[in-house]
Amino acid sequence: YVGLGATDRLHTYVNRVDGGHAVLDAVRAARSLPGTSLRPESRVGLYGYSQGGGATAAAAELAAAYAPDVQLAGTYSGAPPADLTETIKGIDGSALTGALGWSLNGFLQAEPDLRPIADAHLNDKGRAALEELSGMCIGDSLLAYGFRRSSSWTTDGRSLSQIVESEPRIQEVLDDQRIGNLKPSGPVRVATGVQDDIVPHRQSRQMAVDWCRKGANVTYEAIVLPNLGDKIVTNHMVPLLTDQGAAIDWLKDRLEGRSAVSNCWSMPLQP
Repeated sequence: YVGLGATDRLHTYVNRVDGGHAVLDAVRAARSLPGTSLRPESRVGLYGYSQGGGATAAAAELAAAYAPDVQLAGTYSGAPPADLTETIKGIDGSALTGALGWSLNGFLQAEPDLRPIADAHLNDKGRAALEELSGMCIGDSLLAYGFRRSSSWTTDGRSLSQIVESEPRIQEVLDDQRIGNLKPSGPVRVATGVQDDIVPHRQSRQMAVDWCRKGANVTYEAIVLPNLGDKIVTNHMVPLLTDQGAAIDWLKDRLEGRSAVSNCWSMPLQP
């Protein structure tokens, strides 16, 4: 991902365009490696979950315009944060609250005109959190910021979601980040746990619905599991494990040249 591990800039976490381009650039980089069996005509499959699911979904949408040389045989997108406005609500107060800081840092870097808005709403605790999280990985953030509320970071005690609702410019930026507005290239498999309360199930499902309405070849899989614990990551991560075998088999079939049959017709029957 852009900026991940770099010292000259921050990681643009869950940025649709940066993430999608990074995935497609990775394909091109792999093809350029010497001594491999890869060829320009080699079939390409993408696999990603959570942040990765958003990145592969964005890559499938952007491939036709950004990387027409990359012909996608299939894309797996698991638990994609397709609608960041809804995802903010899921993350706030969860074990992954620190991800709000990563998102804010990335968008403040990519959209400098948001800085005055952030400065007007963040208190000293919020600014310190952004500074600290700019150098934290997921393990550190779980320990330092797990289950915190973003309302403790703001001058008036409102949550980040409430501030988003009151600021048209932030809404504009987040609307532009929404995945589902473009028809993806090639067949796609979208999987989402119905109990996912961190990257909310409904917004992931909506991405699949939007793609179906655009005539995309979509295989949608709702992962039905019991509630495994509110806001503690289990409802988000366990679907990855339970669906992994079927997801890999689906992608393997695409890489072997077998056709995918869309199940968009089943969307009204699936949660």
